[in-house]
Amino acid sequence: MLLRTSDHAWFISKVCDSHNRVMSEGYLEKKQWRSHNVIDSSTKHYIQRLRENNVSMGRVFSIINISKSNPSQHINKEVIRSLCAKISRDNMKDDIGKTLKLLDEMKSRDPGMSVRFKLDADGVVLSMLWCTGKNKEDYKYFGDAISFDTTYRTNLYSLPFGLFVGINNHFQTIVFGGVLLTSETSEDFKWAFSNFVEVMSNSHPRTILTDQCAAMAKAIRAVFPNTAHRWCRWHVLKSAKKKLGKVYSNNKKFKSEFNELISNETDKDKFEECWASLISRHKLKKSRYLKRLYKYRERWAKPYFMDVFCAGMTSTQRSESANHMVKQYIQRAAPMHMFVSKFNEFVMHRNLQEGRERHWTKMVSRKLRVGVPIEEHAQSLYTRAMYERFYDELFESGKFAIISEMSNSSYLIGPCKIIDDDRKQEFVVTMEADDKINCTCGLFEHLGMICRHSLKVLVPFNKDQIPQGNIMKRWTKEAAPISSAGSEYRCQTDIDDMKKKALLYRTMQIVNGAEDIDEARFAAAMEALSGIPLNYSDLNQQAEEFSDVNLICEPELPKSLPERTLKGGRPPSSGLKAWLKSNEKRKKVQQVEALVRDWPDEENPPEKKTRRLRDLV
Repeated sequence: MLLRTSDHAWFISKVCDSHNRVMSEGYLEKKQWRSHNVIDSSTKHYIQRLRENNVSMGRVFSIINISKSNPSQHINKEVIRSLCAKISRDNMKDDIGKTLKLLDEMKSRDPGMSVRFKLDADGVVLSMLWCTGKNKEDYKYFGDAISFDTTYRTNLYSLPFGLFVGINNHFQTIVFGGVLLTSETSEDFKWAFSNFVEVMSNSHPRTILTDQCAAMAKAIRAVFPNTAHRWCRWHVLKSAKKKLGKVYSNNKKFKSEFNELISNETDKDKFEECWASLISRHKLKKSRYLKRLYKYRERWAKPYFMDVFCAGMTSTQRSESANHMVKQYIQRAAPMHMFVSKFNEFVMHRNLQEGRERHWTKMVSRKLRVGVPIEEHAQSLYTRAMYERFYDELFESGKFAIISEMSNSSYLIGPCKIIDDDRKQEFVVTMEADDKINCTCGLFEHLGMICRHSLKVLVPFNKDQIPQGNIMKRWTKEAAPISSAGSEYRCQTDIDDMKKKALLYRTMQIVNGAEDIDEARFAAAMEALSGIPLNYSDLNQQAEEFSDVNLICEPELPKSLPERTLKGGRPPSSGLKAWLKSNEKRKKVQQVEALVRDWPDEENPPEKKTRRLRDLV
């Protein structure tokens, strides 16, 4: 019999050998009892935060037990796994209520935030789009070129997640908004694009980059009729490697010529000539893939790309890298409210990186390395990242020379080194009367940065400033004012952090201030602390009724989310290949149904139809 003393100790008062279990020997057996694997509330909260931050089960076990010096205090992995399963079940309960409450809190902290829902007849969420006030401000100044991609698919409902991203004046990836879709049809993309434009004050981008999704292209033609639609060059090269097979993989000459033609050729006539020669020499005239690729050459070929402003983007790599970073924040099977919350953490991290770059642009002056007057003007004008790109162009200009003066304001520029005439490229640089310089390379039209060929003309004539017509404000230090979105919330957060630090400091003073704490001081401290309510996570409690959510400006709030899927991962793509496969499958099904419908009633069917049915199936 085990009894307890007045000072909370334990002692054995009586031992009865009969009707008794076998005693545990050592702490390794003792740890198998449930009573010796109790996890306190603070450790539970710590485990919950680790799991929310996408820490694996094995690492959670290591982190929790590495701080316990005594092996007898270690927590079994099965206990931690059971707790994590319970946390996951709690997170999935009333997901729509927690999501609406979270969006309501975000809206209260950020009045500029916008949320849009697309619902079915039963109030089930089909699509959801949200943009913060900071996203809107960024789009106002840097929304001329955007990239959209729906690569990310790892949430509890296996919904496609699309990201609208762009580039700021520090040449960093910035997020304009996120959208969750249930499918990738043209109607879904039309809803996403149209609502995105409405949220952004009906301001259309000049250029949008996507992959080769047919449904997405149809939606862009309907919603963005005046926007230049361009394909990701990386996807074109990837699809060429897959479609052309051995011709691309085993024929190094074809591969190098194909890549050179796509990446470096800037003249349309030469592109047409080289393309026809390439197809003829490698006997690819019958390739359906290359015929389709050539038909839409204005969406991916560089000669048709150079006069379109893309902020330096030639692929959707910005979107895909953002998707890759999102995976580090969000669990694979995260419920909706956790998905939104962790995505906001990702956006906050990007904002902090932007603030860091803005700080170093102000504090650190770059060393002049060439020494020409125009370099000093560029340093005072551009941000740190853009100045580095200007310096690269200035340095590369030394490899070129003025071949001839075509007129008083036009110059023929070519490389100094004598190379093969087939690969030698010459450019015409023209000085205009309105304080602007143009070059046939098209770099300024494509990137908004003056090119090396133009600098080769400006430097010898002792031009000490970049022509005003070649300065694009979006790349300068004064491109956009400092965002004030959410400043009240950040101020309140700072105050809360100061309160927590003061409380922690006072607690440490009490614990470490004396060698021993008598009963009276211990009782007083415990009584004071017991009066403070413990509330580690409001989202883990049952969410309030939807009627309490009143800040989300929607005519009708959703009632439920889509059904959860047991199989995660990427749904079927809506690209050309997926459409061809689905069309072929549909034809086979129709043929099988026709054979079954016309099947004779005789017991032994004809041999021909039997073989035909076997081939179709």
